[in-house]
Amino acid sequence: MELKGEFKSILEIIDLFQIISLGEKNEKFLLLGKEGKVLFYFKEGKIINFDTDIPILQKLKEKVFIKEILFKEAIKSVMHYVFLWEGGKFHSFEEEINVEEVGNENVLDLIMEFTKEIDELPSNLTDLLKKISSFSFSEELVVDKVTLDKKDWKILVRLIKGEPIKEVIFSFMPLNESLNKISKFINAGLIKVDIDIIEKEKTTSKLSFTPVIPQDKLESLKEILIETMGPMGEFLIDEALEELEVFEVPIEMSEKFVETLIEKIPESCITDEEIFKERLKKKLLEILET
Repeated sequence: MELKGEFKSILEIIDLFQIISLGEKNEKFLLLGKEGKVLFYFKEGKIINFDTDIPILQKLKEKVFIKEILFKEAIKSVMHYVFLWEGGKFHSFEEEINVEEVGNENVLDLIMEFTKEIDELPSNLTDLLKKISSFSFSEELVVDKVTLDKKDWKILVRLIKGEPIKEVIFSFMPLNESLNKISKFINAGLIKVDIDIIEKEKTTSKLSFTPVIPQDKLESLKEILIETMGPMGEFLIDEALEELEVFEVPIEMSEKFVETLIEKIPESCITDEEIFKERLKKKLLEILET
């Protein structure tokens, strides 16, 4: 089975996970968002491993290998992380799985636990996780309002140092327990959202924004590719994005992107190969550069 498309929430992906589980399939399932990619490995319908290029999630996998956290908790945390995305793309394809079997988790049980945790998440924390939120001590800090254990203090110290809540939360397992601790800190008045830090980080984020090729120009490329190779040309752009492992194409990658597209055109669609490729490359680049 091979499926590809777009999703607005990982809750839409869960149905596909169930199909893989019930069919006891060997499957690779790629999720691609603006923050990076996550690849789940299914063997006989069970999740046995995952890969990612997102630093926070890479640390989770490292903790699984040193047996600091359970594989099951790591997978649920990865799903929570993707839940915070504003959509993305997916590509699922059935093939032999040769990666190391780090775990062997029943997907249906995972889904039940994950959806229960989502339902129990305080809405104010979900909003903070989706934003760039940092905290500082409340001016009216009264520590004796609440009893703090060792883990409480570790989380609290990192929060008041200005680390974004997302960075802190995905460093401690189980995730829901850590979220409940932060909710406890807020309700007890120990910490407050630091607006100044949020605004500063938003400004920094804008300054470091990488310009990408606009969607209307990609549509123009798609029209030319369809003219060149027929209906299959419609899917060439998505295939090139997957090969380059990007969700959007940075303008600085325009030439590499075009070269990837051209290399994917079957020889049967090309006459006088070298001249054709050069002319097509020039034409596609002109569209992107105007």
